[in-house]
Amino acid sequence: MMSTAEILYTSNVDYLELTDETIEDAKERFKSFKEAGVILSESSWEDPMWKTTDEYSRVGLYFKFNRFGYKKYEDVFGMPLERFMDYVKSHVILLFGRNILRTIENFLLDIGKILRTPVNEVVGGSETLRLKVPRFCEDFFSMMPGAYENERLDALIQAMEAYTDVQMTYVSTQRPLAAFDTYFKFNDLIEDYWASDIPKEERLFFFPIYLWWRITAVIPMRPREFILTTRDCYYVNEQGEHFLTIRRNQLKGSRHQVSYTLAGDYRSDTYKIPAKLGKLIKEYIDDTADCDGTEINTLFVTATHYKKWERKNPKNSRYLTYINMRTILRYFYEDIIRDRYHYRIVNDDIGRHLEDHEIGRIHLGDTRHLAMINLMQEGCTPETIMLLAGHTNEIMAGHYYSNIVNMIECKTYRQFRKMISSEREYKVSKASYMPDALRGTTVSGGMCYSEDYAKGGITDCVKAIGKNSEIASCPDCQYYRSRNTSYFSSDDNYKRKIEDECESLKNVVSLYRQGAGDTEDIGEVLLRLNANSISYSRYLMEKHLREESEDGKK
Repeated sequence: MMSTAEILYTSNVDYLELTDETIEDAKERFKSFKEAGVILSESSWEDPMWKTTDEYSRVGLYFKFNRFGYKKYEDVFGMPLERFMDYVKSHVILLFGRNILRTIENFLLDIGKILRTPVNEVVGGSETLRLKVPRFCEDFFSMMPGAYENERLDALIQAMEAYTDVQMTYVSTQRPLAAFDTYFKFNDLIEDYWASDIPKEERLFFFPIYLWWRITAVIPMRPREFILTTRDCYYVNEQGEHFLTIRRNQLKGSRHQVSYTLAGDYRSDTYKIPAKLGKLIKEYIDDTADCDGTEINTLFVTATHYKKWERKNPKNSRYLTYINMRTILRYFYEDIIRDRYHYRIVNDDIGRHLEDHEIGRIHLGDTRHLAMINLMQEGCTPETIMLLAGHTNEIMAGHYYSNIVNMIECKTYRQFRKMISSEREYKVSKASYMPDALRGTTVSGGMCYSEDYAKGGITDCVKAIGKNSEIASCPDCQYYRSRNTSYFSSDDNYKRKIEDECESLKNVVSLYRQGAGDTEDIGEVLLRLNANSISYSRYLMEKHLREESEDGKK
């Protein structure tokens, strides 16, 4: 039987928006956490500091925000400080069971830093503001009441998305992506949903998220660039080919003069798209032809959004905002993924493979990184190579690359699970790229598992290039294992080759941007990266199949 604490920590409670009801619910859960001993008995809801413990350490959660600092934000949030603190506490209760106490403490410290910094500095991208968990702040601000019609709050939320990337340049960390299982599952779910019989109003409400997924998971785009897609973005040429025009920010990582206009600060890029996708965009344009256009002539109208709550467009609604997009994504999770497909939405998906009916949460900024990873793993085209050369700095570029190994491992494991769950017969292959682990050949310092080398050939040897360009470098060969290490006991060799190529890619992109490199150099590294990715994927599949086969014999 589960304890009170275990029940609380596995609870699937979630809020779409912070309201009076959520505050009351949070207060009840506060009592439950006190009973479980997570919040110490001497703490009360009204206290400016809650004493908490995970039995190992005690952590104080401070809610005493600077009253004078908050005055700068009172108009942004539209509420007095006391009400704001109740919402912060409600959100903290929501974080319990999903995050360790130190992470929750960092969230509160970040909120305090933001309130001490003038609004314009935060929104403008303060170089001195260091946030530890900006993603948590973004989630909290998005759930504030009336957020979807508050333009100043929308700007603050978009700033948090930007700080998530800025954080990567100051801290040795990757962007906090979900487990890659989540992205594969999300794709399957949204495609299955879109192919089903959906009422027209529901389809129009969710269309911005569907198009966001289809476009930004392929073309690396920031959420704002996607939101600003114009109404006349789509056309068909005389040959019947379909094209989409999108806006790209010219100011990021450049010395481009700021014009303070969309036309001046954004350029228009046109991409050929599948006919099926083009027809969906045309269908959306036709179905919303009678709706009022937006002030800045964007593709997405707002009437179909607010109609979900039987509301008219707010007077200050100028376009479908970042907050609106986040709201649609949250409703897709709750109404479709959870209630219709009966998936359990989890928040501890990092570092493990999800169960069949589990899925983690994704954020609007994630797809830009997914697109980059996919483009590099697949080898890229000349057009996308130019996109690769557009990183704002080499440190951020390195964080894109660092996720490739994780994606390969997840994709291979997913394919393996599908394979063994089907009715097909499977067995360990005898393909030349994966020799029998028992047939290694003794070489200096270890074992070689190349069948070609065992037969006297050197084809595999000449492919092993060392860091100093030496040919036939055993430690750099995928078939080499150090003494007393079996072929399937270590993945490090494959991972290291991928990571080395990622480092090379970072360097050649940097040289190209400095005018000292060539696109051919980028293409060459991408091809090697693609080859190593395929090799690692094959190795992992073989490893999974071998382990499954051995388990079946027991």
